[in-house]
Amino acid sequence: MVGLERIFKLSKKLALSIINGDKEALMDLKSELNKNDQDYIIKNLTDKKIGERRRELRKELDRAKALQYRKMTGTRRRRIRFGAIQKVAAVFIGVLGLSYFFYVKSVAIPNEKESLKSDVISLRLEDGSIMEIDPDESTGVIDPYGNIIVKQRPGALKYDQNKDLNELSYNELYVPYGKRYSVILSDGTLVNLNSGSTLKYPVNFIQGTPREVFLKGEAFFSVAKDSLNPFSVFTGELGVKVLGTKFNISSYPEDLDISTVLSEGSVQLYEVKDPMKGSLLTPGHMASWNREGKSISISEVDVSLYTGWIEGELVFKSMSFERIVEKLERSYNVEIINNDEKLNKEIFTASFHVDLESIEQLLDYIKLERPFTYTINNNKIIINP
Repeated sequence: MVGLERIFKLSKKLALSIINGDKEALMDLKSELNKNDQDYIIKNLTDKKIGERRRELRKELDRAKALQYRKMTGTRRRRIRFGAIQKVAAVFIGVLGLSYFFYVKSVAIPNEKESLKSDVISLRLEDGSIMEIDPDESTGVIDPYGNIIVKQRPGALKYDQNKDLNELSYNELYVPYGKRYSVILSDGTLVNLNSGSTLKYPVNFIQGTPREVFLKGEAFFSVAKDSLNPFSVFTGELGVKVLGTKFNISSYPEDLDISTVLSEGSVQLYEVKDPMKGSLLTPGHMASWNREGKSISISEVDVSLYTGWIEGELVFKSMSFERIVEKLERSYNVEIINNDEKLNKEIFTASFHVDLESIEQLLDYIKLERPFTYTINNNKIIINP
């Protein structure tokens, strides 16, 4: 019989190591496990009844995370709340965490800051563990229980509908600067994610409940029609509700406005705090919600200017160089330091393809319109007059 007291002490060490982000301590734990310990952990991982009890414990954590996402109004608040949830999760599933760490090769130690700064596409599972996604692979993503939770094909993840599941659980897909990626949700909705974007969504939509996802960054949605279960996208303070349509949302934290451009169908935009006050958007129009003024303005636009990024196109129409720099940093995964202040206010109209043209080619083209000099060192570009 394995020494339970010792196992739980090891579990406590694991929980504290996760909380503190101490990877060296985690590696040291491996040497403390004997054969009986390993057999006990594997049994806890594979026994169905024990698994059911663990899942009951996680349900409350899932509900807490979903509720917090609805209330989320800023990055700072999100970080604090996730930290608290992660600590609770680590304490309650410490024994299971041991088996995660030592027996599931593809699962990394949960660390939100590390994942968001990474230059690889990352998938955060419902338990907080993080997996790296190779965009060129065709395989299945396996959770810590050995279950295939999502299929993978080149350029996209694909979730299947499971009518036997009746509890919401969430995955979170992060696409870093310099990359684009897609996900097909369990209802068939296609979401194209732009560089530097994060989407949180249910692994499985449940019939009779609203379909809700949470976005930070930019994405183009092709929503599967389902009149009985409305689809909503939340971007912090703004919500977008649809039944079946195609639209683009840009909600980068550094941008002053959250913009929604409609390609097909119709959507309703509203403040999360006051859902009764909404604006209806029709195809060929853009709604811009100002973060400071808390107001929505609607204008007619050329939709292609706002959706070309899906195919790798960068389109600048009467755009200041200051705004162009923001887009270049995200699309090419570079840092640009501009010491030419007058250049920031210059207006340019141009189009490029990030998959076919380098950042040097793009800058050289802009130099023909307005001369300046630049140097490149690794991923840092310095512009001078």
